[in-house]
Amino acid sequence: MRISVLLIFCLVAAHPVFAATTKSKIASGWQSAVPPYVNNSDLWDQLIPELMKRHMYYGALAAASDMINFFDDLKTKQLAYQTIVRLVDLGYPFSTRSYFIPGDIDPQPDSEFGQSYFLYKGIVNDGAGMKKWANYYFDKIDKDNFPKYLFYQAMQDYAGGHLNKAKASLKKMLVLVGDADGFDLAKKGARTLARIYYEQKKYDKSSEIYQTFLLKTNPINPDDWLEAAWSLYRLKQYNKAVGLLYNLQSKSAGHLIPLEKYILRALIYRKMCSYESTQELINTFNNEYGKTIEGIKFGEPLAHFPILEKVEGPDQIKYQQELKTMQKLKSEYASVERLPRKLQPVARYLYITTSHMLNHTEGIHKLQAIETSAKQLVILGESLKFLQFDVVRSKYNPDTVFQEKATSDSTLIDSNKDNFVLHWPQWGDYWRDERLSYEGTLKDQCD
Repeated sequence: MRISVLLIFCLVAAHPVFAATTKSKIASGWQSAVPPYVNNSDLWDQLIPELMKRHMYYGALAAASDMINFFDDLKTKQLAYQTIVRLVDLGYPFSTRSYFIPGDIDPQPDSEFGQSYFLYKGIVNDGAGMKKWANYYFDKIDKDNFPKYLFYQAMQDYAGGHLNKAKASLKKMLVLVGDADGFDLAKKGARTLARIYYEQKKYDKSSEIYQTFLLKTNPINPDDWLEAAWSLYRLKQYNKAVGLLYNLQSKSAGHLIPLEKYILRALIYRKMCSYESTQELINTFNNEYGKTIEGIKFGEPLAHFPILEKVEGPDQIKYQQELKTMQKLKSEYASVERLPRKLQPVARYLYITTSHMLNHTEGIHKLQAIETSAKQLVILGESLKFLQFDVVRSKYNPDTVFQEKATSDSTLIDSNKDNFVLHWPQWGDYWRDERLSYEGTLKDQCD
């Protein structure tokens, strides 16, 4: 623990702004020269709106973080927290809890920002076990009418197993969320409600939320395809579930690899006694990950397998946050020259120093992420092998009546001189209609 704390301190102390603001407390060997303009809070106050206006959101978040840590005036700190709250409302995908730990401002409690700030301060203190301080902040919130608090309360009830209470809070929250700024919160609320229905085995209601709302949003959350497919699987609508999973093969699914999609497809093929499809799934999995799994088993360094960095999972969140932030900062840096000339030096300093900091911390979380990915791949590979035998056993059950496997050939049949029957081009187990809606073409071979 002491080594970890020292390492973090060293990394932070190496930040030029930190070194400058603690000049009297740190030995000269720990100091770094800082350009005079960096210490000018007015420039930072002007930089934030310009970054937000140009959708340079990751730079704006980094600027807000530096402003909180390195400036004392309340105006600058409040602007920083307003920026963070705004980015959360716009859908920033990672936790911002740590930014509110040092918060020491006192905004107007009757404002939208004030309500959000006190909520996040309350959450931070509640998570740290400081109930008295948490209640102090929560008491400043209109608990009955502030949608974010209702969502927080629903999540607490959900975690505690009080599903009906959580549903009531979510439904009330969804009624109160009405403007465009609440769109991301509405998606989170609807998704949580769908998950609760799923846990209560009300799969039809869960599926309805995905089909009528979450799967129609833009941009779509790729995990919604997977979760919606689970509901359809429980409803025994296997072909529709397979069709949704096909979307996870597209570029819209992003660069992360959800291994859960292989598990669900395997379960569907077992339910339908489809030995051929199971074998195809295993072959596809082995083609993509076979060499990696073999290397892991033979003890090769995990760093030799870049694909491990893309496997999705809860233990990879911190690493994926740092990786995505570095990518976004690099992309946004190209737009620094479009900022007002007087702000460009501060912006360059911000992007360069933040990137350097992330380069230091990224390696700490990378090792844990790829180790977890390696375990998941090996376990899934072995599980698929056993599943193959399970499907074979079902397929050759003497009580089972088999059907022919569905085909998906691309043909144009001339039924008579005037009419044609068109079969759309297909791939694998999926049927695509002219609206790009996918559905499986598998037939149940168990009865």
